[in-house]
Amino acid sequence: MILSKEAIVQWYYFYNKLTHFQDVHGHGNVLPDSKENKELVKWMLIQKRAKHQLPKEFKDKLKAIDFDFSISHIDYWYEQFEVLERFFGKYGHAHVPATDPQYASLHEWLITQVRNKNALSEDQRAKLDSLGVHWEFKDLRDWRWHDMYIQLKDFYQERGHCNVPQKWKVNKQLSSWVSVQRRRVAEGNMKRNRKDKLDAMGFIWDFREVYENRWESKFDRLVAFKNKYGHCKVPVTYPDQHLAGWVDRQRTLKTNGRLPVSREQKLNEIGFIWDCTVLQEEYWQEKFDQLEQYKKQYGDCQVPVNWKKNPSLGIWVSTQRTLAKKGKLDPVKKKKLEDTGFVWSKDAWKLQLRKYDEQWKRNYERLKAYKKQYGEIQVSVRIDWPLERWTCIQRREKQTGQLAAWKIKKLEQIGFAWNIHESYWMKMYDQLVLFKEKYGHTRIPYYWNENPQLGHWVSRTRRKVYELTEEQTDLLNKAGFHWHIVRKEPVPWINMFQLLVEFKKEYGDTWVPVKWKRNKKLGKWVSRMRSDQDKLDPERKRLLEEINFDWQKRKGGRTKKKMTPEASFS
Repeated sequence: MILSKEAIVQWYYFYNKLTHFQDVHGHGNVLPDSKENKELVKWMLIQKRAKHQLPKEFKDKLKAIDFDFSISHIDYWYEQFEVLERFFGKYGHAHVPATDPQYASLHEWLITQVRNKNALSEDQRAKLDSLGVHWEFKDLRDWRWHDMYIQLKDFYQERGHCNVPQKWKVNKQLSSWVSVQRRRVAEGNMKRNRKDKLDAMGFIWDFREVYENRWESKFDRLVAFKNKYGHCKVPVTYPDQHLAGWVDRQRTLKTNGRLPVSREQKLNEIGFIWDCTVLQEEYWQEKFDQLEQYKKQYGDCQVPVNWKKNPSLGIWVSTQRTLAKKGKLDPVKKKKLEDTGFVWSKDAWKLQLRKYDEQWKRNYERLKAYKKQYGEIQVSVRIDWPLERWTCIQRREKQTGQLAAWKIKKLEQIGFAWNIHESYWMKMYDQLVLFKEKYGHTRIPYYWNENPQLGHWVSRTRRKVYELTEEQTDLLNKAGFHWHIVRKEPVPWINMFQLLVEFKKEYGDTWVPVKWKRNKKLGKWVSRMRSDQDKLDPERKRLLEEINFDWQKRKGGRTKKKMTPEASFS
């Protein structure tokens, strides 16, 4: 087993705690339920389990203090109880499912505790009681029944009822179990205590009653809809799709003679409309009115199919053209549409193209204004998101051959960049040249506060030199670009700490001179630890304090007995 230096330091930390415990108590038998030594108990159990993987040095040290490597049943019990505590913290109960492979060993252990309750110590029973362990479930069938009961309870808490749908895809096992409970009650084959538990949640035993409750629930929602809107004409596009589908289903059931008279009567009492023709006519008139409003605002009836403000109106307009083309549009409706200036299929596309071109010209003028204001053609998302999106569409349409030649010519006249990456590259290159003129080199720091974007670009250019074109490489060479930067590899913290430990062993303290000739890095590192002591990671600070780190700067020099003065001290 190869351990990191941090792991070694941690091992010795707990080893010292164990030897201290032995010195105080005269033995090393730390009780598994000891609260003050909880972490030490865990460490000891790890040593026992990793006995054959431990480095020889560690194993010899443990043997020297007569460490007991055997795992007692007490150790195992408290280890499993800790796993049960984590399960309780995650799920809010201690009923470990019998069907979950993830908790198979924990379930088996818990069942054993329940069956052997009388053999447990008072402390162990109290600990299991604190998690609400069910002592009565000694039989595996009882345990599994309670598994499903807990799942049904979760379903009830989430939805407010126990009516799990038949063949429910989310949890087929629960759906099947609920059906089995109904069948057993019908056969008179259910334990009384189980039925009482289900009754307490309002479990419905007759499934016909479930269907009735669902119908009543939808009916109540329809009544609420009528109270709000004054009618029962729930549109297909209504947000509550379940209600819209249910309303349509009632009409189908009545047409097929399958709707009970009592339900038909209840629907009639609230003014339910059975004839869909009436609804279709009203819907047509509603869309026609919306079309007239559109014409007043935009001057035509050319509603785009994908119009975001009212998608259903765009689809309706397209549908009228399709019906007219097939000869299925009512002549009265067709005349009504023509009177508003409605354009049919053969002319609609031409008008739409003209409309799109006018919109294009408006966006083009906006782009020219942007360039005039900001001095560049590359639109920033933060400044004008819609215009930036429009420029992306122009690039994509040119790439796919969909952009008209006259549009390409107009864009190129104002210096529009078709390749956004090349445009960005030249922009950053120009900034690099300005940097060179100002500072005389191109070694730009990665974290350069004045222009972080340029620092990142320079670093990325060095890393991905293989992506550069020949022209780009030539430009960089002309600018005197530094292709290779020597980077210093940072020394890991734990390595520096180990060097400090060795320094203390040799000189008796941690006052390393800032400019110590034998190891300048160590001197600077120690100085930095003092100045950053309030920002240090707690674990690192603890390690330093364990070797009595001197947080204050030393005043004066060091005597020759310990070390010949080689540099000034911090």
